[in-house]
Amino acid sequence: MVALALLVVSVPPLLPAGTLLARPGAPVFVLLRGLLAGAFFGAEVLVPLLAAARPGGGPALSGLLLAAGSLGWAAGSWIQGRRADPRRLIVGGCLLITGGTPLMLTGAVPVVAGGWFLAGIGMGLAFATVNRLALEAAEPAEQGRTSSALHVSDTVASILTTGVGATVVTATGRFGAALAMTAGFAAVAAVIALLRTHPREPGMVAADSA
Repeated sequence: MVALALLVVSVPPLLPAGTLLARPGAPVFVLLRGLLAGAFFGAEVLVPLLAAARPGGGPALSGLLLAAGSLGWAAGSWIQGRRADPRRLIVGGCLLITGGTPLMLTGAVPVVAGGWFLAGIGMGLAFATVNRLALEAAEPAEQGRTSSALHVSDTVASILTTGVGATVVTATGRFGAALAMTAGFAAVAAVIALLRTHPREPGMVAADSA
């Protein structure tokens, strides 16, 4: 509780004004960066635990599953570099994470790997897009502060979801609850991206006209 209180007090001043309200412009993209990081990395930390919980699971299976996510991220990054509609990239990426993460609870290893591969594609589509738009939306004199805020948002959200998720799993063994939390982060990010970004706002215009 003390650590949570310290976060509540210390983190907001490090973020652009209006970040927690998803204010259009740089603030909404800083928020989206945190939600994406919380969703993906909060699930990724559970991958070795999921592998270990399976009969015959071990380091080899953990490596296979983690590699699937990395390959998906690379594929998503390649795709996002060749498309011009940033909102679709972000919303679509968030939805892939939302849908791919629960597939990790299924029994078949190929389906688990496929789910994490889809989540990786989603991260590749959305993550770089959010970073680019945040910097394009910021005033030149604020780009350094915005870059720092992106990292703060990412780090804090990742710590939150990895800590809570790992605690839930080690204490109760309920992978479903932990993965539902991370998928929820991605679903919230999809809704925010759909409702709080607009093609005419700073950054989105530059991306569309690129």
